Amino acid sequence: MKPKKSKIYYVSTNLFPSSQVETIQMMRMCEGLKEADYEPILIGRSGINRNKTSFTTNADIHEYYGIKTIFDLNIIRFPLIENLPRPMRILSFFCFALLLLFKIRKKGTGLIYTRDIYIMIVASLLKIKIRMIIEEHAPPLKLSHTFIKKFIYRQKFIAGIVFISEKLRNIYIAMGLLTGTRARIVVEHDAAAQSQINENRKNQNKKHVSDSHQMRVGYVGSLLPGRGIDLILKTAVKLSELEFYIVGGTTFQIDQFRINAPRNVRWVGNKPPFEVIKELNEFDILLMPYQNNTKTHGGVSSSKWMSPLKMFEYMASGVPIIASDLQVLREVLMSEQNCLLAAPMDSEKWVGAIELLVGDANLRNQLALQALKDVQERYNWKTRSLIIMNALRS
Repeated sequence: MKPKKSKIYYVSTNLFPSSQVETIQMMRMCEGLKEADYEPILIGRSGINRNKTSFTTNADIHEYYGIKTIFDLNIIRFPLIENLPRPMRILSFFCFALLLLFKIRKKGTGLIYTRDIYIMIVASLLKIKIRMIIEEHAPPLKLSHTFIKKFIYRQKFIAGIVFISEKLRNIYIAMGLLTGTRARIVVEHDAAAQSQINENRKNQNKKHVSDSHQMRVGYVGSLLPGRGIDLILKTAVKLSELEFYIVGGTTFQIDQFRINAPRNVRWVGNKPPFEVIKELNEFDILLMPYQNNTKTHGGVSSSKWMSPLKMFEYMASGVPIIASDLQVLREVLMSEQNCLLAAPMDSEKWVGAIELLVGDANLRNQLALQALKDVQERYNWKTRSLIIMNALRS
């Protein structure tokens, strides 16, 4: 008899669907758990639209995120009133976290997985008896957050703590946050979707355009400070024979950058997650020019510990990558093996790297195929899920 699949409740107070990158990561992680033969159930919050009608169905949400391996969703109507004072908004998050945990506790079995601080705090105060895995994507930024994390990690029900990079785990160790925890510590970077990998494996031997005047250089992602958009514009000025495409950003952000942009830069704007994957394949070279002051949506500099979801989507695209030479990215990227690395602020180095790839089709293919192989063999959501769950089991 086949053993019963283990239920894993991935719990979040985030809105679904949403363009927030953390919701993309959560959906992909659940897809990986499903592919690894677990039974994930993602529980999140559904907001009310302005007309208070037509809630998005689960099928629509899967489609929006480009999910191919379908898993259970439980998206609950619990509107957050954005116009309320901040203390009231925070209270609403705690109320929603309490509601979710009571729902799970009634079921009595399974495992909770979360990266949501509200869920962690409420579970700790309730002394919930269901085992929990915590995933961390940033260090605590305030002294109060540090004390809260120490309190949470010492709870008996915390089975594991997952960090997205070695650098991030080391920061937590240096802060003394892991002292006294009984939880298993796991380091696992983000990953690429198996469906994206499979699709591009079919096109492994595709020929890149040899005419440099037709080469398309692309950037896909946020236009927040520290993402290297200014560097791309400087590079585009020096390579006027190439076309540069920037996918992402709000209309306001695009208008701000467009003022100083050369004519060979095309602004595509925001795309839903499922379209972003397709967009990557339209380019001949992909740029990932993170700076030393890369900012998150919360205004926090993440350059020292990040594991960008975009990096793995790039690697799975079958398109050669030029990335910033940052220490944390070297945990995954190897220059002249699965990418080219260039100094973050040196536009001349980026010009040289692009010119090198433009003139060498064999190098383009070599780098692209190795990156695709790396995500196929190691950095995919199924493998990530198995490593995390097996670490806890051992």
